[in-house]
Amino acid sequence: EGRSYEAAAQELDQWSNQQFDPKVVEAFHRVRKEDWEELRRQSLVRKPNEHIWQPLAQAIDSQLHAPLSSERLEFSL
Repeated sequence: EGRSYEAAAQELDQWSNQQFDPKVVEAFHRVRKEDWEELRRQSLVRKPNEHIWQPLAQAIDSQLHAPLSSERLEFSL
């Protein structure tokens, strides 16, 4: 589900110039909290035709966990 805006902002501030580039932290704070919340809300909404990519995602995922081989990855939509 992800972190709240407040938790993300606090972590970015805490680790600025250590784990996070200060310019990224500054850019984060330039975006209004309401805009971040709207972006987060939209990211959680299932999009039409999202299911089209499911077979491809499953094929790729299965190959990521499969032993290495010289066979080609094959899938159908």
